[in-house]
Amino acid sequence: MAPTSSSLRQSLSRCLPFFFLLPLLWLAACADMSGIQPKAELQTPASLDQARLSASGAEAAEEDWWRSWNDPQLNRLMSQALAGNPSLKVARARIDHARATVGLAESQTRPGLSANGSFIRERFSMNQFFPPPIGGNVYWNNEATLNLSYDLDLWGQQESIVAAVVDEAKAAVADAWQVRLALATAVAQAYAQWAIQGELADLAREEKARLERALNLARRREKAGLEAGKDADNIAIALARQQAQVEALDTTVILARHQLAALAGLGPQAGDGLLRPALASADVLTLPAHLPAALVGRRPDVIAQRWRVEAAGQRIDAAKAAFYPNIDLMAFVGFQALGFTDFLDGSSGIHGFGPALSLPIFDGGRRRSRLGQETAAYDGAVEAYNGTLIRALQSVADRIAELESNRKESVAARQALTAAQRRLKATEQGWKAGVSTYQGVLDAQATVLASREMVARLEAARRQAYAGLMLAIGGQWSSAAPLVDGEAGANEALPQP
Repeated sequence: MAPTSSSLRQSLSRCLPFFFLLPLLWLAACADMSGIQPKAELQTPASLDQARLSASGAEAAEEDWWRSWNDPQLNRLMSQALAGNPSLKVARARIDHARATVGLAESQTRPGLSANGSFIRERFSMNQFFPPPIGGNVYWNNEATLNLSYDLDLWGQQESIVAAVVDEAKAAVADAWQVRLALATAVAQAYAQWAIQGELADLAREEKARLERALNLARRREKAGLEAGKDADNIAIALARQQAQVEALDTTVILARHQLAALAGLGPQAGDGLLRPALASADVLTLPAHLPAALVGRRPDVIAQRWRVEAAGQRIDAAKAAFYPNIDLMAFVGFQALGFTDFLDGSSGIHGFGPALSLPIFDGGRRRSRLGQETAAYDGAVEAYNGTLIRALQSVADRIAELESNRKESVAARQALTAAQRRLKATEQGWKAGVSTYQGVLDAQATVLASREMVARLEAARRQAYAGLMLAIGGQWSSAAPLVDGEAGANEALPQP
């Protein structure tokens, strides 16, 4: 049976939208993304490895590495600092902000339902939709609907945006771990500094007492006519300088307590009740013979930069998806009526359903510029990662060099101290036997005090370098936070430092 003209018109009317769609799709192909590609390449720890860091077999630093210093007061201070320091709280707030951003991005991938209502008192035109008596008069125009919308995300734009913000949230977690690690290092170093300043103050007081004994001896010899008065004057000048040094060291002890209180998020007076540090000998701070370069890949700041690279790559994908058409599904159901009499009657019901098509055609280069922005941001993130990695390897190498130099210096300093103590003992025995002078004893005591000060300073320097190495290799991060590989999706719980 031949089709009638009416059926042909109906068929053409159904196909007409597709005839309009084909040229629009062809025009959309004119907006291309050619020539915009990332230029930077990620480096790896192995590519920057050096011989002294290349050996395998070493493990990452254990959690709470400062406990090897065997000082319960330090452990308590560290707990207070990690709970109350404002910088760490700021970092945790950034994690909360990042998690909320993830939720906001994920909401764009889900259907949305909204209720809308309008109740408007208006005068209708006599020359538009409604003839008199409605036209030219004032009525209530009422409408209430439920509206459903859903972005099909055909090309994965919203999915890429969600993946990007998830990666940025993970970077925020890594940033917080870096703040925590830096804070723990600062507390440990400040505590070690307090310990050495207290020890130096004790040595300074011993030296002051030695100078006082030397001055008394010089005064007696001067009265006896055995030496000129200028010797006693020189000792008096040295004694006054030593007193000033004692006062300066006492001040540094007070400032160290203030610093520890501030790191714990407390006022300066909070440190007044602290006891003198009782740290274990720095000899217990042993290290493996070699550290693998790959260890720095577990540092929180390196991890954070790696997540930012991943996020920047996802944003490139989202920018590319914007070049393609997109379809939203729209639906509504509700009531519409003039006046309130029949507003909720079934005859006032309205509904609708259909797709909303978005076709990018010409936009003055907006999408190309957006893709260029995201590509440049990716290149910047890669180079930031590379720079962080290079600095991390340098930091590890520097700290290892410091510790090795400290070890050699400490051996020599202890040998010098042993020799000075033997000399002092011999001089004291000679003085008691009447074959040497008390001035010789005082001079030998000065040599011993100087040697003890050198040993103390080297031990403090070792603690400082050891804490710096824990910061350089990522400290406790290695066993507390995930790496880039093997991460789950957006719904994975992000660890809170």
